[in-house]
Amino acid sequence: MCGAGAVIVTAAALSGRAARRPDMAAQRWSRPLPAVLGRVIAARSTRTVLPVLGLIAAAAGCGVLVAHAAPADGLVLLAALTWVALLVGPVYRVVNPVRALAPAPPSVVAERAGPPAGPALADTPVPVEPAQPARETSDLPAGPAHTTPDLPAGPAHTTSESPAQPAREASDLHGHRHDHGHDHQRAAATTAAAEASAYATAHAGELRRASAWLLALCALLLTTRDPRVLAATAAIHVAVQAARARWRRGAPDPLEVLSDLVACIAPVGRDLGGRLAWRNPLVAVAHATLPRGAITLGAVVIAASMANALTGPRTAARPASLPAGMPDDVAPLVALAASFVIVMVVLRLGVIRPFFASATIPLLAAYGIVAAGRWWPPVDLVAFVALHTVAIAVLHRQAIARHDLRTARAVQFPMRVVVLASVLTGLTLLWAW
Repeated sequence: MCGAGAVIVTAAALSGRAARRPDMAAQRWSRPLPAVLGRVIAARSTRTVLPVLGLIAAAAGCGVLVAHAAPADGLVLLAALTWVALLVGPVYRVVNPVRALAPAPPSVVAERAGPPAGPALADTPVPVEPAQPARETSDLPAGPAHTTPDLPAGPAHTTSESPAQPAREASDLHGHRHDHGHDHQRAAATTAAAEASAYATAHAGELRRASAWLLALCALLLTTRDPRVLAATAAIHVAVQAARARWRRGAPDPLEVLSDLVACIAPVGRDLGGRLAWRNPLVAVAHATLPRGAITLGAVVIAASMANALTGPRTAARPASLPAGMPDDVAPLVALAASFVIVMVVLRLGVIRPFFASATIPLLAAYGIVAAGRWWPPVDLVAFVALHTVAIAVLHRQAIARHDLRTARAVQFPMRVVVLASVLTGLTLLWAW
């Protein structure tokens, strides 16, 4: 109850914050890492060698798993992947064994408004902020839609200037400063928002297929603890994803997408200039651009964590909702299906505005770190509560960036209820675990 109380107190404190300028300048909250680190990671040799090493490590891990011959929880993979991405960023993109067998798929999590200004983390960068710090303004909400570079001249980018001022309008189109610069900024933001929407829609189908594969993978991991089956599952996953990447160029690896999503809230990532840097996780996740379908993939991870807590061997008792005569290998599937439907409905009801979708990333990370149970008590418990607190902070920041304080409180209320229900449910399951 203390954890839920912390989230409630945070929500109440933020509700009373009458901030008129919610934007936090991302450049003030980042400290670049040594440039040599970025150059080493971006080197062709590094991008070639690390996936091969990842493939060798995966094969060795499968061998150790089979030789150990002891029951294992397959969801440890999700928990480990979430912890790594949460602490050090999208490292899995660099060491993904699938990349040793197939072309690297593009990221479906975020996209820059322009080319990156710094070294890439991998051959396809995974930034969460735009690449043009000079264009960030303090009177518009922070995010990719409000930090775009100068727009080229053309009818699609005209502003609301009157026809009697053609010279001034032409100056607007070329990015020159003038008395009506705010109109130009609003037109630029509208254009960037349309581009971001088209980008999100373009990846919706691929992300739905990735979510379906991850759901099937979690169902298999929940129904078996045989190390030989788990090792075979890992090998099949790598082979299938490599085949999909060759057959459908751009098809994302579900585990890589999961890592990218969680990495949006990592303290290590990219600043607005594309450089690797230490950064404020709250600013980073608020600048994230999520494609449609990211909520579905997050719901899969949350449902898998809940189902594992309900039907795991360390659970005190079988849920009353499951029939007493149900086989043990069927109960996890029923729990997973029921949890997934409930989580999807709750999230869809809470995310009533597209820009609130970024608040689901902390929830995804919170349930991901406890997918296989508690590893480091009480560190995992503190992290679980802290991530829900971050979700509340992201909600408030996104709301007051677009509405006055009274409207912001009303518009974010449904998602706040979702966050509070999430932390209460999670803490209850962790207590029973």
